[in-house]
Amino acid sequence: MYEKPIDRIAYNGKTYHLTLSFDRVLSAISALSSKGLFREDALDAAVSLRVVGRVNPREANGLLDAIFTEISPKQNGKRGQKAVDFIQDAKYIYASFMQAYNIDLHVTKPHWLDFLALFE
Repeated sequence: MYEKPIDRIAYNGKTYHLTLSFDRVLSAISALSSKGLFREDALDAAVSLRVVGRVNPREANGLLDAIFTEISPKQNGKRGQKAVDFIQDAKYIYASFMQAYNIDLHVTKPHWLDFLALFE
């Protein structure tokens, strides 16, 4: 609450600037889970949706893992059945943000961590 949400990450001695609006994170997750893309293409899409500038292809996978680790909510050891699917439940999520917060997710693009805090 007292800190600005993450907008950069250090990886292999380099600092990468990130774009972590909720829609970009969801698009990256969608690309990685797509059956219609080759793994390399999905990885490239996921990285380009989150990182500003060029990334060495040999570092892309590790960098993406580091970003996911940084922005993923901590599970506290709990692993259960998946309760929500951000892609499948998109219209319900959109409606709930409009109803609860008067936030139009088509217009306002909150940072991923802010989105998760409001979602929870």
